[in-house]
Amino acid sequence: MKVVCALLCGWLGFVVSAQAAEPVVLVTVKPLAWVAQALVPANVDVQVLLPEGVSPHDYQLRPADVQRVNSSALLVWVGPVLEPWLAQLAKQQATDKSVALLPDVLHADAHHHHEEETHTVQHDPHIWLDPLALRDQAGVIAAGLVKLFPADADNIRQRQQQFEKDMTALDAELSARFASVAAQGFVVYHDGSQRLVQRYHLNQRAAVWQHESIATGARDRAKLLQLLNSGSVRCVFYEPEYGADAVNTWLGKASLNVKMVELDPMGAHAKNYPDFLRDLIEKMARCLAD
Repeated sequence: MKVVCALLCGWLGFVVSAQAAEPVVLVTVKPLAWVAQALVPANVDVQVLLPEGVSPHDYQLRPADVQRVNSSALLVWVGPVLEPWLAQLAKQQATDKSVALLPDVLHADAHHHHEEETHTVQHDPHIWLDPLALRDQAGVIAAGLVKLFPADADNIRQRQQQFEKDMTALDAELSARFASVAAQGFVVYHDGSQRLVQRYHLNQRAAVWQHESIATGARDRAKLLQLLNSGSVRCVFYEPEYGADAVNTWLGKASLNVKMVELDPMGAHAKNYPDFLRDLIEKMARCLAD
């Protein structure tokens, strides 16, 4: 009996050790996990660094996070524009271990922004809101994976090609859905939708927050409230982290003239990328069509 127990315990220890040794591709946010999962070989585990429901804009690394980054096989992140808190740690990793999708775009706080400046698509870190942008970046992630797993190079490249085809098809689908409502005006509470706006030629009229650290000033607030009362804006889109109460308070009586819709750009409850983006677009399109 002791011999059987020893053998069983040894086998269980081997299984646990094998599972622990499974290489990990660590991504910062959930939408990037969907991309990585579409590309990685079957024996690679994709994990998300940030807890669900936490904004990446002002996250603070914990000691456990540092350990996870250091022990991962590959780190995939957007770049300093979204995760400035990760920049220093990413620099400490081996050259082939860190993949930034927007490595040359700096965080807004690194520039001398003014309230009247607009948030351009080049500086919008929400790259996953544009399937064609993700399609174009798939090769960057795939190249990092090929360096780590050269024996799986053909498989990774095949998965990349399929992902690129899927993104092209998804873009065509979303473009068709937006076609009849693209001209309808809307306002966003946080200016994080420029990828969608530019890709599908949407009519975003204004934003309360130009980016995560600069709110609209009193003068511009008056102009924005005037816009909301003009009848040319159908919807105000806001994110879960702000909440309907905060948006209502900011809008005041102007909230009676527009429809407010919550959009989650992080896909907290979504199961996969196509369904996440379809659901997001459907909420926008329905509001704009009513």
